[in-house]
Order: sequence, then structure tokens, then C-alpha cells
Amino acid sequence: MKKAAFIFLLFLAIQYPGFSQNAAWKNKAIQRLAVAKNDTIRIKILLQLSNSYKFNKPDSAMYFAAKAISLSKQIGYPTGEAEAMRYMVLTQLTLGNDAQALKINLQTLKLARENNLIFEQAIQLLLLGNGSRFSNNYETALRYHQESFKLLDSINDVTYSILAQTFIGLTYLDLNQLDSAMYY
Repeated sequence: MKKAAFIFLLFLAIQYPGFSQNAAWKNKAIQRLAVAKNDTIRIKILLQLSNSYKFNKPDSAMYFAAKAISLSKQIGYPTGEAEAMRYMVLTQLTLGNDAQALKINLQTLKLARENNLIFEQAIQLLLLGNGSRFSNNYETALRYHQESFKLLDSINDVTYSILAQTFIGLTYLDLNQLDSAMYY
């Protein structure tokens, strides 16, 4: 089960350019942040920095995410707020703070639903599904994963739709429903 969580976190990590960047890239991003005039650009840089630190410097990841949330709230940019909260969830999961991750996860899902952020809803549902699955609550996990798949399919996000289908299949395996698992 931990392997599936690792695969999911790794998959989320490689989807964004800042994750595997070196210290020089991070220093350059911090310099760009200092001179950026546009708030949306500043938020995007903060998000890149948070994302790039979430596995190796969790304090920095949380710091940059908090800054992105604050600025996003100031300018009424819920997409930036939700993405920053996603990085907080992933950082808390990395630290083993499952209860805190769940709390932020649910807040992010609420924010995403209130603002019709389909992709973010889907990602939060995948995270909730994995948490349920790791708690042996397979029926709930299945419901979250299926809802996530429908949302991802509705926005034609093939990459994450495949990931959602994989988690549906793994959950069916956990339930020993092999025919359903094979379907996904």
C-alpha cells in the first residue's frame, strides 16, 4: 500500500517542472520572486518553490505555500490557493502527518468545489481515496476514486484519468473483486 502512495506522490511530483531542479534554479526563482511585479506571477513562482521543496525541505515547502495562499486570497485567485493547499497536503503526507493532511485535503476540496475547480477537485478526491484505501476503507476509497475519474474524464485529462483508473483497479484488488480489477 505504501508503494501505491509513493507512486502517486512521485507522479504528482514529476508533473511540475520545479520538482527536480537544482539549487541554482531555486536561487534564480527566489530572485525572480523578489522582482516580480505581477501578483499572479509571484503566486506561480511561490507554487513552483513550494512544489520543489515538498519532499526534501518541508518547512520551506510549507512557507512558500502559505505565502502563495495569502497572496491568492488577497487578489481573489482560488486556483492559486487550492494548488498551494495541495502542496501542503503532499508535504504533510511526506512528514507522516496524516491527520493534518486530511484536514487540509478536505478544506481544499471544499474550496475547489465552491469555485468549480474541476482538476483540483479530482486531485483532492484521489488523495482522499488513497487515504481511505490505506485505512482499509475500500468502499469509500472506491467512491472517491470513481468520482475523481469522472471529473478528470470530463476535462479530458488523460494522464490523471489513467492514474484514477489505476487506483480504482487497485482498490478492487483490495476488495478481492478480480474481474472488476482487471477491467480497470
